Amino acid sequence: MRLSIIIPVFNAGDTVEKTLHSIVEQLTSEVEVVIVDDGSTDATPEILFRFAKNARNAIRVIRQDNAGAAAARNTAIVNAKGDYLAFADADDRFCENAIDTILKAVENDADIVGWDWQNVDGGKVRRFRQADYSDAEGALRNLMGGTMKWNLWLFAVKHKLIVDNGIRFLPGSDMGEDMSFMLRTYACAANVSQIHEVLYEYNAANPTSISRQLSPKRQAEVTCNLQVAKEFLMASSYRDLCKEYLPYLKLYIKRPLLISCSKVDYRQWYNWFPEANVFAFKNQALPLWTRTLQWLASKRMWNVVKLYNLLYKRILRLKNY
Repeated sequence: MRLSIIIPVFNAGDTVEKTLHSIVEQLTSEVEVVIVDDGSTDATPEILFRFAKNARNAIRVIRQDNAGAAAARNTAIVNAKGDYLAFADADDRFCENAIDTILKAVENDADIVGWDWQNVDGGKVRRFRQADYSDAEGALRNLMGGTMKWNLWLFAVKHKLIVDNGIRFLPGSDMGEDMSFMLRTYACAANVSQIHEVLYEYNAANPTSISRQLSPKRQAEVTCNLQVAKEFLMASSYRDLCKEYLPYLKLYIKRPLLISCSKVDYRQWYNWFPEANVFAFKNQALPLWTRTLQWLASKRMWNVVKLYNLLYKRILRLKNY
């Protein structure tokens, strides 16, 4: 088996059919889908088993008591048979011919293969390009420096790399798990590659507020995942890189709190990883807009931060008109 696609699912009856349709249409004998139903109480199990029955053993459904997405992904990793692991969420979809493109990309035996993606929000599609890198160190600089996304659905990772290095998700800490996982896998990778093709479609429509997404509980989960990644990197050959880029990573993690017009979010930004605030304008890899916004927040100039945000959003709307 060449590729295992891992999908953790919990009460996704309204969305998972779209996800599975996008995969089933591309299945070959080299691909399996490992779905872990994390204790769903809606129609999800019936939908999953219907797809599994029609897919002739290409889809395996594993049911477990509710333990969170991180624990579900760990279950899938243990049960996956593929040489490579790719990930999907139960409300997104793979683009047309994406799986065939991934299969061709892993023929070069890379430890990690990455690709580009698109967001869909209210019918509007926006395409995004991952930052370039030529080796694992370059990828780590991008990930920690805030110029590259670490979402799990942007990568295929060699299964053996994960197993041999004991890389797992932190059960109970479902926020920030992708950041921690990808930093650790790149720290162990010898050969990496990047495909500049859009292979994944992310459902960007989310009514949940930023402050609710980064509630105190969620912040604690992110902080735990960051600590796991930090300890791993500090014990690796990337110790010096970790020391240099850790403040930038902390700023990147909490940056979503500034992309709002809420002073509650701004104060939350200021008090989370406060030791990183003095580095707000120093990361030259970031756009001037981002560095200026962070610098304003580091000085607690909340009214200016809000005005700056409103102005920037207005400019974006005009550009997209």
